[in-house]
Amino acid sequence: MAIPRSTVLRGQPLDAIVINASEMRRFSEAGEGADPRALAARYAREYAQHVFLTLMEEGIQVCPSGGRAPGTLVAGYPLEHFQWMGARDMATALVAVRPGPGAGAAGQRRLANAFRHLVAGQRGNGRVQWRDVFQFVGLETGNV
Repeated sequence: MAIPRSTVLRGQPLDAIVINASEMRRFSEAGEGADPRALAARYAREYAQHVFLTLMEEGIQVCPSGGRAPGTLVAGYPLEHFQWMGARDMATALVAVRPGPGAGAAGQRRLANAFRHLVAGQRGNGRVQWRDVFQFVGLETGNV
């Protein structure tokens, strides 16, 4: 699992990468006009790694390892004020943790996206606690 900020990790044995659009272009040595979604899908296919492409408020485009499809967009949530610092780190952590055996890839994507959204919506230190997540997904609890 990695957040590659340079080409040094390109093709290295990893399960997944979490990368933003501009990094995907650099990683693929493509120009500014290149579509990062197509680049992510090609990378996932060629290097057999899952690609979680973060697209700011649009959400996360998930391209499965070795897949032929362009990937699936997990839509972001609207934010009035946002700060994206740390949001990708949270998405990466959740992808790496692989929540719950029954969650599957779809659950993993949704949970990573929820954490990412909650961090992006914070002001200050960007802390998110489990009760914030439970409230956000509708599982209100006072015990956490």
